[in-house]
Amino acid sequence: LAEPDWLELVESEVAELLKGTSIDGAPIVRVSARSGAGLPELLATLDEVAAEAESRQSNLPLRLPVDRVFTIAGAGTVVTGTLWSGTAKRDDQVELMPSGKRGRIRSVQMHGKQADKAVAGNRVALNIAGLDTDEISRGDIVAEPGTLTVTDRFDARVTYLASEEKPFETGTRVHVHHGTREVLGRVLLMGAEQLQPGESSLAQLRLEEPLSPRYDDRFIIRSYSPMWTIGGGVVL
Repeated sequence: LAEPDWLELVESEVAELLKGTSIDGAPIVRVSARSGAGLPELLATLDEVAAEAESRQSNLPLRLPVDRVFTIAGAGTVVTGTLWSGTAKRDDQVELMPSGKRGRIRSVQMHGKQADKAVAGNRVALNIAGLDTDEISRGDIVAEPGTLTVTDRFDARVTYLASEEKPFETGTRVHVHHGTREVLGRVLLMGAEQLQPGESSLAQLRLEEPLSPRYDDRFIIRSYSPMWTIGGGVVL
């Protein structure tokens, strides 16, 4: 969308915008979806970045946050999502969190094709027997039975974005985004009454609806109203 004469300026503006974020210094590739210019370079850059990325934990228990659920005639209930950890294969027993209801994987698909199994890091569709679509919602987690705990609070290290203007007060009500679920909660800081922009602190998040987090999970916090991203953290 940028005029050729403006490309260098736009690229420098993007780089400036990303300073201080988790993707500060990431490669920037000029691509036109209209003409296809830059697509080979984009694919090559994605390969380079993927080769350096930390591998997903396929040896951990199965965990898939649901982003869609629907019915296919003759097959039944299907959920889709990104497999966070573990391996999904036919006839595996699964537990839906936070409800705790059980089901069985009838079949596995990746990119529209049947697969014997799917490993962590892939986009996956699971055909699940024993669960109806009205028993599953976006934000639920399909997990290996007995591996997750439902909770209304968890301890974390929270980081407040440096781009904010005002301090973050303990007890502030926020939107908490974990996996594909969003819930309301309050952040209670430990050892401090407020965070200055750019600071981090140990905290406890007390939730108005339950989640099933695991140690070292990442989450995002957004302001209550109006909603914008103000920070995030790591589950302890």
